[in-house]
Amino acid sequence: AWVSDADAPRLSRDVRQAARAAIEHDRVVGAALAQGVSPVPAALTDPYGSDAEASADIAAHAGEIRKALDAVRDRVEMTVVVGLTDAPPAGQSEGRGRAYLEQLRSVPSRAAAVADRIEKALDPIAGEARRRMEGGRIGLSHLVSPARIAGYREAALRMSGAGYRIVIDGPRAAYSFASFSAWNGMVTPRPAPAA
Repeated sequence: AWVSDADAPRLSRDVRQAARAAIEHDRVVGAALAQGVSPVPAALTDPYGSDAEASADIAAHAGEIRKALDAVRDRVEMTVVVGLTDAPPAGQSEGRGRAYLEQLRSVPSRAAAVADRIEKALDPIAGEARRRMEGGRIGLSHLVSPARIAGYREAALRMSGAGYRIVIDGPRAAYSFASFSAWNGMVTPRPAPAA
């Protein structure tokens, strides 16, 4: 386990301090990735009181941690975020309000259709995906071998099209697939959310 000291027993509720802690946490996880290690990242919100407490909790969940490490070994998480780029209905047109509401109502199904096409195109490179929808955006996360990152990016960019925008994020630790939560043990691998 890679650990560091924290200034406080809990994550600060001050947004700036919490953001700094998250950036530092991500820097440590990134250092592991840079060394070719595929870590099972720990939750930032539950620090231990001492190194001995951390060691005891990790030892208590060693089997689950090994399963999670096996699930993410030699792979990183890559994500394609799909966002619709709808223009509002033309001003002063008859039925503009209704058209706008119908457009809003159709966002989830239209975004899902685009995500389905992208997921199918990436399947030969990445395989299983985790899908998360927030607002009108869908994030498709995949476990990818570092040797296939360039191919993943190229395949995702080929899926660009009218009416939506895609953003590619990664590589990063496999947060969507496995993570360790202090005191509560492992989620390994994280189940795919229901579509």
